[in-house]
Amino acid sequence: MSKTNLSYSKYVVDKYEYDLKGDVKTPNKKEYLLPHDYKVFFKEKGFCPFCNERMQTVYQNYKSDTIGVDLFESIDIWECDCGFWEAFSRFSEEKDLIYGVDSKHWEKLYYSIIASVEDLKKEKAVKQLVSEILKDSTLLYEINPTRLEEIAQYVFSSYFNCEVEHVGQSHDGGVDLLIINSDKPILVQVKRREKASSVESVSTVRDFLGAMYIRNNYKGIIVSTAKSFSKPSEKIVNDLKNENRLEYFEMFDFSRFSSTLNLVNLSRKKNWEFLVETWK
Repeated sequence: MSKTNLSYSKYVVDKYEYDLKGDVKTPNKKEYLLPHDYKVFFKEKGFCPFCNERMQTVYQNYKSDTIGVDLFESIDIWECDCGFWEAFSRFSEEKDLIYGVDSKHWEKLYYSIIASVEDLKKEKAVKQLVSEILKDSTLLYEINPTRLEEIAQYVFSSYFNCEVEHVGQSHDGGVDLLIINSDKPILVQVKRREKASSVESVSTVRDFLGAMYIRNNYKGIIVSTAKSFSKPSEKIVNDLKNENRLEYFEMFDFSRFSSTLNLVNLSRKKNWEFLVETWK
């Protein structure tokens, strides 16, 4: 009996941090960060909860090193035929003791979740629109601004291999997307200009930089369908970078965003592949 390949387009990350000290056989355990979902975190790994059977191991790796202490790192990734996947990574620092234990441990569990019906409909519509834009990039001048934000969300989630949240709405303070690729996300603003000859003004960039600074976040991307950003716009960004007042900032004009669209693989990578890439 063949299985239906469901859409697990989102995933959850849970963490567990603890120390072990004392006797080798019965060390004392001090827990610093408990998993959010205790039962799921400590369930049998590599077992699909939907199909109720063991999954195939799609990737395994192990590393070790010594820099004052012994370092150990490993990862296991499993995937079921139905599309569900999970990954478990472990990292530890251990002092080389003969009669005792003194170690720190960090563990992470990644597991996929089924997208909602609304998410599936939205993803299908955006993929279709991206396909049309790849044939005719001038459609970027005509689409609804909210739809352009959704396209940017789709493109950057593939481009950065991470989750991207769509937060744009009225009175959003200039932030339309959040690229969740670290503890502090990259803030994104998306501007649709209807004319191919448009030049994005310095006031747009300055206002967005202000929105970033209000949030105490110095990582941002501004996307515009204008043909270019003005010279004053480029200068203010370069000056702030040179003064180390920006951690990361990129400007995507029509040409650069169109090129990024062309890099997008419409079939998209599986969510767990970004974990494999970090081990290469």
